[in-house]
Amino acid sequence: MTAWRQAVHALHSALTVKSQESGSDICAPLLNELLPERLEAFGSDGLEMFLNVLNGAKSAEDSAEFIGAELPGAVDGFDIVWHARVELIVGGLDQPTRQAAFDLALDAIDAALALDRTLGGKVTHARILQPDMTDHAAAGMDNIDGADITVELQFTSSKPY
Repeated sequence: MTAWRQAVHALHSALTVKSQESGSDICAPLLNELLPERLEAFGSDGLEMFLNVLNGAKSAEDSAEFIGAELPGAVDGFDIVWHARVELIVGGLDQPTRQAAFDLALDAIDAALALDRTLGGKVTHARILQPDMTDHAAAGMDNIDGADITVELQFTSSKPY
C-alpha cells in the first residue's frame, strides 16, 4: 500500500474511532463513497449526517521534496504533503439546530486529529485546513449545510507518492 493511501486510511480510522465514542458528534465515516443519491430529501426524517473521507491529492504547492542524501547515515526519502478531503453534510430540522450540529461535527473532526497528530505513526503531522463551505441552498436544498474539509497529511516515503 502506498504511503499516501496508508495516511488516508489512518485518517479514516481516527474518525471511525471518534464516531464510536459515547455521545459522539460525528457519524461513522465512509471511505471514497458517493454522496447520497437523493440529497434533496436528505434530513427529511430529522437531523442526518454524512461524513466521507476521500483520497485527495498531493498538494500542488508542495511537491515531494527529496531528503536524506546530505546527512551521513540518513535514509533517502521524500517529504510529502497530501491533501485528503473530508465531505461533511448535515441535513434536516431548523437552521440553528443544523448549524449547531455541523459546528460540533467540525470540532469533533479536529479533536480526532488533535488526539494523535501522527495518526498512529502513519504521518508526521495531520491538521485541518480551512473548510470550503458548499452552497446547497443555491441548488434548492436549503435544508442542508455542508463543507469539503481539507486535511493536510505530512509524511515521509521512500517513493515520491
